Amino acid sequence: MQMNNAGKRAVTRWLAPATIMLATLLSYIDRQVLAVLAPTILLDTGLNANEYTKAISAFSYAYMLGNPLWGSLLDYVGLRLGMLMAVGL
Repeated sequence: MQMNNAGKRAVTRWLAPATIMLATLLSYIDRQVLAVLAPTILLDTGLNANEYTKAISAFSYAYMLGNPLWGSLLDYVGLRLGMLMAVGL
């Protein structure tokens, strides 16, 4: 069964939002994994809870400050190139 042009356009139209949703989902999962793995990370690295908290806070602040910057960059370079850069980094 071959897809007609309207069907191909519909799939193409939803490709970018689906990619963004997947990237966002992976980002949220990544941050949750840090919380789940905290005991293992503390044992493996020899960090105490205070040092680990500072590292996680730095990650969170960088994420918070980076969102508006990436949003501006996406507006400037376009969605495809911007997402390629974001996922690549």
